[in-house]
Amino acid sequence: MLIILIVIVIIVLGGMYYFKVTSNDGESYALRPEINKIEDKNDVQQVVDLNNTKNENQSQTQIVIPSGETNNNIYAQNSSSGSYKYNNRYYYNQLDEYSKAIYDAIEENLDQLKNGTCRITIDYDFSKVLKNNSEKSLKPYYNDALNALNLDIPNLFYIDFTKLWLYVETKTSLFSTKYNIYLSTKDNMTLYRDEFSNVEQVNTAINLVESIKNNFTNMSYQNDYYKIREVHDWLIENLEYDSTDTQISSIYMAFVQRKAVCEGYARAYKYILDELGINNILVTGTATNSKGASENHMWNYVLLNNTWYAVDVTWDDPIIIGGGTLSNASKHRYFLLGSNKFFENHYANNVISSNGKQFEIPTLSAEDY
Repeated sequence: MLIILIVIVIIVLGGMYYFKVTSNDGESYALRPEINKIEDKNDVQQVVDLNNTKNENQSQTQIVIPSGETNNNIYAQNSSSGSYKYNNRYYYNQLDEYSKAIYDAIEENLDQLKNGTCRITIDYDFSKVLKNNSEKSLKPYYNDALNALNLDIPNLFYIDFTKLWLYVETKTSLFSTKYNIYLSTKDNMTLYRDEFSNVEQVNTAINLVESIKNNFTNMSYQNDYYKIREVHDWLIENLEYDSTDTQISSIYMAFVQRKAVCEGYARAYKYILDELGINNILVTGTATNSKGASENHMWNYVLLNNTWYAVDVTWDDPIIIGGGTLSNASKHRYFLLGSNKFFENHYANNVISSNGKQFEIPTLSAEDY
């Protein structure tokens, strides 16, 4: 019995000593994410020469909204109902359990992020991923989580997610290995995008953006079609396409500076439609414009009457050679299109980042609305 007792004491003391040593000098590393971004310099815009589009514009059917007096008015069919709930977590719903845990931790701590600094502990068991794997085994899950969040929530315009690092601390004892996983900044950096330096500026910007949103949410609409069209028309009438500024991919620059590239148009559209209860998503890919240029691009898919359609707000606000005013038809050339026409020059990419998850995107109606 004495011998057994001595052996047990040696094992326990040895384990405690081993834990102490490895805890003080435990493994620790940080992972920087790879965030998908439509590079401004590679954004592609539609170019229109009104002198050469006269016949085409005349052949376009003008959009006339019926009065709603007959039961056959398709525009009066409201897809909303008392039980209808829009889903602004489309990409989140496709994540695995590990990426969802990271996504959830960020979403639950947005107030910390707004302050520019954070330390967010991810209370989830990642041991199956980390055990017997390299230190970078969490990076794909982290990338997928941030890319899904970045596409699902367009109003986090003040955060530069490339500055949010994932830290993994490993503490090993004789009997177990424990992992402490948290999110924080690196080297005393703030999380803000370059145009913000403190929380006061962020709060001011948020208030300005929300004031635009309130203009739409306080309006009354006959049905969902009108919501989708009113926001679309306001954006193309009030925003100007401009790729000279490196910060104009956010909804803040779109609403306040009234300038944007495709990402700014699409994010602004999603933000307002989300608030109006319209189910819609951001879609990334490439597009080939009227000059034959094919580059990175972003647009929206919108659900109307239980059917998905494509809307490219950016291309409905084209660069006009020599100036001039577009006809009403030209302002809706890429509004609620089906796959037959939209895929003539748009090509969706369901891989958001290199070596990342292949997200599924909705199947469009073949025909236009």
